[in-house]
Amino acid sequence: MRLGTVIRHGLSKESIHSMLSGLLESGHSKRWPKCRDGFLSSPMQQIFFGFATFSFLLSAVGCHKADVGGPPQTSQQTTDKNASTSDTSIPAAVTAPGPPAGGVIVMSTDELTEKMDFMGHFKPTEITDDLAKKAIEVSGKIERIESKGLNGKPSFHILSEGSKKISISCALEGQSPDFPARYGIGQTVTLRGMPGTYKQFDFSDPEPDFLWWVAEAGSNPVPIVKADDFAKDFKTDPTGTSEKLFFHAFYIVGEVVEVGEPSSDHVDVILKGQDDLNLRLATDERLIEGLNLKPGSKVQFQVQYRALEDVGGRKQLYFVNCVPVTTSLPAPGVVYDSVPPKP
Repeated sequence: MRLGTVIRHGLSKESIHSMLSGLLESGHSKRWPKCRDGFLSSPMQQIFFGFATFSFLLSAVGCHKADVGGPPQTSQQTTDKNASTSDTSIPAAVTAPGPPAGGVIVMSTDELTEKMDFMGHFKPTEITDDLAKKAIEVSGKIERIESKGLNGKPSFHILSEGSKKISISCALEGQSPDFPARYGIGQTVTLRGMPGTYKQFDFSDPEPDFLWWVAEAGSNPVPIVKADDFAKDFKTDPTGTSEKLFFHAFYIVGEVVEVGEPSSDHVDVILKGQDDLNLRLATDERLIEGLNLKPGSKVQFQVQYRALEDVGGRKQLYFVNCVPVTTSLPAPGVVYDSVPPKP
């Protein structure tokens, strides 16, 4: 049995005893000649080896279990890379757990910046005995979303109104596959941090931390537009339109013309625009794994407009922070500020 199987499924006492017996017996087999020459040849060495192996297996069995500060994710909340873009059966994000008996402390992103490290975890020295009994709430506008952010979890970069420092990044618990369709850049949200733990590595001891959930969300301000309509608007006044839309967020729906080669962990996905004006979407290579994008594929991305480029005499629209949306748009139950009527 491989260690990976041990970690995924766990072992009974009988299974562990059987594995240890097999390991000790194999020490006298021809497969391990060093054992026959002296290593593990004495009973004391065998007992020590067995105890060390037993301790390692127990730690391996437990390394995938974390003390989360809220309800566990269900199988429905696991991201499906091949989810249909017309699937309306995706469940909504799990509701944030209610505040603990200790109550809630409201902080700004400036205050949280002082207490969190660059990976979005609380500094152990900042979690006092009193704070460990409370929930933390922080409100702000989403500056960026990542469907595979901190620790591989969906993440928000948010900034409180009036804050002077950079936005903070929080990995989110309990999110469903429609995360990029449900939340958009510029949306006002309140996050609730619940006392919990995290492990920096599988073999390290749990560290105290706060685990973040979406407690409240305002309407989604990101409009849904078709790629060819977006390009069409640039035909009349390219420079003026480019300045007006600089760094604005959109949901772009369109058809793939070309998928570039990976470069510095990002991939360019070219969408068909209007006439000779196409759209270049720079996205993280990890985000499109398993989507099998090719010319003719119909796609949806949440993006931020960056610039009107001139590439070899041909103009194209350049977008950054591009996150694929693999579920239906608009997302069921989400209120959008601006959603064009269906064609």
